[in-house]
Amino acid sequence: MPAVLLPEGKQSFVSSAGTPLVGGKLFTYDAGTSNPRTTWADSAQTAPNTNPIILDARGEATIFWSGNYK
Repeated sequence: MPAVLLPEGKQSFVSSAGTPLVGGKLFTYDAGTSNPRTTWADSAQTAPNTNPIILDARGEATIFWSGNYK
């Protein structure tokens, strides 16, 4: 199954105060489980993201996925 880019491409995350979530951690799992699931930094699925994904200095990450996640 080909990987698809999340709807907005590079995802941006902010704190409850509205500031970029610099260094934030995004964990991905198989839907309905606590089993870690891989996401990728490219559509060819050759560069897996870390899990958790560590957000950059702007609170952003490029995330491609394939299948169902939670």
